[in-house]
Amino acid sequence: MSQPQSVLQTALQRIMTRLVMRSQALRRAYSLLVGATLFVGTPASATSQATQAPPPAGGATIADRLMRISNDLAAGGQRADEDIKEATAILAIDPKIAEAHMLLGMAYRAKGSPELLGEAKAELQQALEIKPELVVARYFLAQTYFDLGRLERARDELTTGLKQVPNEPQMLLLLGETERRLANPKRAIEVLRQAIQVAPSLPQARYYLGEALLDAGQSAEGIAVLEDLVKSGIDVPDLWITLGSAYVDANRLDEGIAALERGTKVALPDAEARVVLARAYRLKGNLARAEEELSLALPSAAAMQPTISYQNFQRDLQLELGLLRMKQSAWPEAAKAFEQAISIDPASGPAHRALAEVLFRQGQYKKSLEHANTAQKLGAPLADDLRKQLDARIRGGGLQGGHE
Repeated sequence: MSQPQSVLQTALQRIMTRLVMRSQALRRAYSLLVGATLFVGTPASATSQATQAPPPAGGATIADRLMRISNDLAAGGQRADEDIKEATAILAIDPKIAEAHMLLGMAYRAKGSPELLGEAKAELQQALEIKPELVVARYFLAQTYFDLGRLERARDELTTGLKQVPNEPQMLLLLGETERRLANPKRAIEVLRQAIQVAPSLPQARYYLGEALLDAGQSAEGIAVLEDLVKSGIDVPDLWITLGSAYVDANRLDEGIAALERGTKVALPDAEARVVLARAYRLKGNLARAEEELSLALPSAAAMQPTISYQNFQRDLQLELGLLRMKQSAWPEAAKAFEQAISIDPASGPAHRALAEVLFRQGQYKKSLEHANTAQKLGAPLADDLRKQLDARIRGGGLQGGHE
């Protein structure tokens, strides 16, 4: 392994000790810590000649200034604005310093603003154009593509990076989660198990593995993996929310509610946790508690960042709201909620299925049939008895009588 790659490995190993389950915090910890060891042991030939130039009288070398930026980022990123200015000033002296472009991209990411992800991407791409072997920049570029929802591009960068540093656990980790988000759970399971084999102490890989197993329909195995994390002492909201959701899906409602309520005690109540809690209470028949949880989730949802994850959450929120309104026989309100869920995600089979049922209850058989057919194509068909009733209405002239 070359010396720069050894630096990368050292940085990644340090990051493992501070892994957190919440993905946003994981990304932040990763971006901030890598900078701390970025230049340690890097040979002079690996950086621009400008970084090796002697300092002006009484001044610092460019290498010193770059190290200062990386140390600022490693300390928490509170000086991100100053770091952006400093990296920009360095690039004004020599625009070919790949590490300066990378640190500038990292500083943009440290700001935590979705609007700056495009700036971060551009700087990381520039760093790699200058120095393709800069694996750290490639990881961050993949992470940025991931955050932007460009999952295929993230996978491409990670695949390239893993050719440079085979079996690097953090890259395997992100690749596994990327494959899961691309609806390739079997591939995700394979990659994540590889990451665990390389770094058995990496809890985030086990968490993502549990999610991938659940996505693959292996619910018992997925729950077992998540339960093992709980037994190992991991106590963070995302784990409890995912485990609670899995329990609810398995109709283990009491365990699901207990896990979800534990998640709300670990941190401030999470809007996503409240939606799953609402679902569990609805399935138990406690509609009042379900209503309460959804009413608390709505204002929290408004404050969330407009990301792909946010869009998915809004879809799930509207879907659960519609299902609750169905239980209350509030058909127009239920239909409105399902229509909103579909406007957010037209490929949501459960939303089309639920809307088909609501429209059937309202006597709108033609529209019900349209959504039922869409739901079936999306893998979420109506229940057999309801579909038979709908087909019978259509065959029997159910479109008459002012319903359509």
